[in-house]
Amino acid sequence: GPRLDWGLVAVLVLAAFLLLYNLGQRPFWQDEAETACLAKNVLVTGLPYASDGVNVVSQEEEREFDKVGGYLWRWSPWIQIYMQAAGFAVGGLTPAAGRLPFALAALLAVFWTYRLVARHFGVRSLALIAATLLTLCVPYLLIGRQARYYAPGTLFVLWTLDAFLSDWQRRTLPLVAMFCGMVLLFHANYLLFLSFAPTALVAAWLVYPEKFHWRRLALLTGATLAVAVIPGVL
Repeated sequence: GPRLDWGLVAVLVLAAFLLLYNLGQRPFWQDEAETACLAKNVLVTGLPYASDGVNVVSQEEEREFDKVGGYLWRWSPWIQIYMQAAGFAVGGLTPAAGRLPFALAALLAVFWTYRLVARHFGVRSLALIAATLLTLCVPYLLIGRQARYYAPGTLFVLWTLDAFLSDWQRRTLPLVAMFCGMVLLFHANYLLFLSFAPTALVAAWLVYPEKFHWRRLALLTGATLAVAVIPGVL
């Protein structure tokens, strides 16, 4: 069976400390607070409404919602809102609880970086270096500790790359994983999706032309458009 890599354990312990230590030290900043207000409304109604009947959440002159539709949020995708709502449901309405799901996603992304390199390039030492560099990257730590789409977006990109480097041309599971990764990335942040998907496709075609299966790629593209992009834009 696979042996335990104690180097990875050490890196994950360090990453957990850096991502989780004193997580609630600062109040939510402006965008985190926007998400927090929507998440608080999710706990009451199940949906991210921009109004709780007294206060209205808006940074864009009330362009983020349709008043006729009951103030339902439509400015940005909802995954970050529901992640923060989950944190609030478990730990109460505190900055630490609201940020915890995102910090855990950032920690999982460190593990997934190791996994991706070890699986597809076969060198554990390189995998360990990659995970260590990510763990010690200060901008990554700063965004990973915030209750926004940054950490889940990072995780979904790694997930999709991992699936692409797997045998998606013949096997169903990696193809489904790529599809789920793309859908989740769109619902984390559509700008991340729009910047990643086309450029990753071009880069993959240039670097891994032998890995292309055009019929399956067309199926993946069509399904992603039908399930996520077109309904999301509408």
